[in-house]
Amino acid sequence: AVKKGEESDTDVWRVAIFMSPLDVHVNRSPFESVIEIMEHRVGKGRKRGPFLPAMKKESENNERVRTVFLAEDNTRIEVCQISGALARTIVPWLPIDSKVRRGQRYGMIRLGSRVDVRVPASKFKPAVVSAEDGNSQFPKGQFVQAGSTIIFKPVKK
Repeated sequence: AVKKGEESDTDVWRVAIFMSPLDVHVNRSPFESVIEIMEHRVGKGRKRGPFLPAMKKESENNERVRTVFLAEDNTRIEVCQISGALARTIVPWLPIDSKVRRGQRYGMIRLGSRVDVRVPASKFKPAVVSAEDGNSQFPKGQFVQAGSTIIFKPVKK
């Protein structure tokens, strides 16, 4: 599971969602929960960061806001808003300890950007087609729509 304050690739599923400058850049809560953590990290490099294209691995050094949502059953989901080459501002709309509904808008990133969603692998499995899946219908991965595409499904026990 995603532990408080820990970013790990070993026990979580991560889905990266890239947004072009033409996409809607409003971000939504993944499930009914409380905003437990919200951390702003300035990019490494220039004064406000290098602002590399969000689809590149090096964009992990871009400016970002990491938000951890905590459900009543203590499940944590981490959403990381990452600025892209054109983006200069990440705007959180809600403070820590805010109660949110599933799909509720909680912030936005201006212009091209990326959102990484990490969930506990023991509780969820991906419900979208990845670019790495080699699916000929979705060579760049499945397109998702805010508020309607289900990205992860609960694991049946």
